[in-house]
Amino acid sequence: VAECIGILQRNASFSDVRIITISKIALGSAHRSTRAWSFGLPLSVSEIVDGDRLQGLESHSTLVPTVYPKSLTTLTDTAWQPLACLVQQLQFLSDFLYAGLGWFPPCLLEALLQYQPRCQLHVFNFRLRSLHLPETDPDDLALATAPCLHSIWVWYQDGLDDDDQPDYHSEAVESMVKGLAPNLKEVHLFQVPSNHDENGNPLPCPPWKGFTNV
Repeated sequence: VAECIGILQRNASFSDVRIITISKIALGSAHRSTRAWSFGLPLSVSEIVDGDRLQGLESHSTLVPTVYPKSLTTLTDTAWQPLACLVQQLQFLSDFLYAGLGWFPPCLLEALLQYQPRCQLHVFNFRLRSLHLPETDPDDLALATAPCLHSIWVWYQDGLDDDDQPDYHSEAVESMVKGLAPNLKEVHLFQVPSNHDENGNPLPCPPWKGFTNV
């Protein structure tokens, strides 16, 4: 991020940035495995930048490593602060695509809401971590109700998930499209195989209590 900021500063190009894409897909595999997904947005740095090299960088691999460390999916919110600072400086940012790096960082959402009110947020692999808990986590609620949230891709299971926790994402999305998420325009739901009993029925779970503290 610091390197990107340096390039933008040297070229006075902060106002030229329209889209930020955060993806765990390496460039080497992006064109083979993700082009079939219809995001409606660029899926990799190579689709955003015209040419084979970024000015000031040796190659695309400087920005998008070939192999992502496992820890990348569990970065703390503090680790995302440099990117949040960059978001604050992009006055004409129109779209932010977050594709599959774990939970959406609260500091990024705060930066978008405070500094980029016209930017549209697109979250691939949308997840809320507290749906099975008695109280909705404030960060989950902030994301689910964010005015900037424009499109989401959700994989869900009926009944219990692979961690034996109730998966209420389909119910949560239903609440969101009924008005909880005021500007949500696109929802892509994908049902994945659930845990079943000996008769092939999904393992039951209690009815969802809904979002709390709304």
